Amino acid sequence: MSNIYRVILLLFSFYFYQAAQGQNPVQFRFSQEQTAGNEVLIKIKAIVPKGDQIYSIKKFSDDAPIHTQISFDSSANFLLKGSLVENGSAQQVTEPDFNNTTVSFFSDSAEWQQKLQLQSDSVFVKGKIAYFLKSNGSFNNYEEPFSIKVYKQEKSSTVSALKSNDDLEAQSLGYIFFVSFLGGLLALITPCVFSMIPVTVGFFTKRSKTKQEGIRNAVTYSLSIIVIFTLLGFLITLIFGPTALNKLATNWIANLIFFLVFLLFGISFLGAFDIQLPSSWQTAADSKASTKSFTGIFFMALTLALVSFSCTGPIIGNLIVLASKGSYFGPLVGMFGFSVALALPFTLFALFPSWISGLGKAGGWLNSVKVTLGFLELALALKFLSNADLAQGWRLLDRDIFLCLWIVLFGLLGLYLLGKLKFHHDSELARNDFDQPYVSIPRLFFAIASFSFMVYMVPGLWGAPLKGISAFLPPYGTQDYTTNS
Repeated sequence: MSNIYRVILLLFSFYFYQAAQGQNPVQFRFSQEQTAGNEVLIKIKAIVPKGDQIYSIKKFSDDAPIHTQISFDSSANFLLKGSLVENGSAQQVTEPDFNNTTVSFFSDSAEWQQKLQLQSDSVFVKGKIAYFLKSNGSFNNYEEPFSIKVYKQEKSSTVSALKSNDDLEAQSLGYIFFVSFLGGLLALITPCVFSMIPVTVGFFTKRSKTKQEGIRNAVTYSLSIIVIFTLLGFLITLIFGPTALNKLATNWIANLIFFLVFLLFGISFLGAFDIQLPSSWQTAADSKASTKSFTGIFFMALTLALVSFSCTGPIIGNLIVLASKGSYFGPLVGMFGFSVALALPFTLFALFPSWISGLGKAGGWLNSVKVTLGFLELALALKFLSNADLAQGWRLLDRDIFLCLWIVLFGLLGLYLLGKLKFHHDSELARNDFDQPYVSIPRLFFAIASFSFMVYMVPGLWGAPLKGISAFLPPYGTQDYTTNS
């Protein structure tokens, strides 16, 4: 396998982490005010979307799992003076979804203040805001890391530490583009797409009369891929509008549907069956494909999109869910980023044909990539089921049950990567000079990562906070057993 694909494989965990976490719907504004001497007051203001509720830092009962936590890094702890203060018009209600416990929430905005005792002219303060948001009857937990520069001022004033709304939206769209681009890179190393790259590029270069014509056809083919997938994003944006996608992402019924879809895709990636679009669509597109006209090349690209759907569909599904939590143009930007990554190799290999020899052979490793994606899809599916479960109060997927399932999934993934578990389409491991099967170094490192993550989650069964993945887990209050006091 080529080194470039080993690098792309390293993006697996980062891509799925970012895709699952998505965008935080609450905007946080940071400001500071000098009170006296070296003492500075930090203000953190939360702007809550209309109709939603963010929960207070106050807990009226240990049975109340939903509240906001603001924590500062250990490097800033010695600067803290006093405790965190909460301001705003909080409302108290009895929440039936959590054993009728009393909770406190804000429906418009909330503000928290923390005093710092500065020991220098300026310092960077880092921390994290972990909060619960109730939207359309669904409870969702989010995390917002922050890093702000606090400094002495000659007089008392307030300085905003947050970008404008336009900058925030641009940042959100840039985030969606980046994660979608990573998704496109992952799609490239699935069996449906990878095997088509040398065949398609060779088809253009051999059928063209000149090198320039081959390059032109390959570029046209790449642009057609971008147009097709971007058009899909445009249609999603046009149909759902600016608010429907966000409501869809927080609705318990939609989360249940997402769970079933991701479960189906995960089982498909494991090799149980292939999800394909109607063969009549593929036949119709293929019949109009040729290199003699721009229209023919466009239909060649459309044929690739249809034929590869069984591999690209689950990744596109991830991106649509991510985009639904972003801005109005999220799906459009997401599909554009995905298609750029998917189309890039066809142009590059047409410009530099010698690079094709570095691709490596299509073989069993491609199915290993697909199966690995399948395990990750199943893990993500549980997150959507957890959202629906939390919203409806079913208590089917409490924190410890969720962790048990993830521990088993990543344990099985580690065994699979070591060749101890095989599925229908898997080939035998390569053999060394002594005719013994062996595990490649990349597979070994991915197996180590999978087993390490599994071991990391085990203490969570006894109540360990697992802050690194707390945004994915059900609320701590749903834990049935804990050794923490």
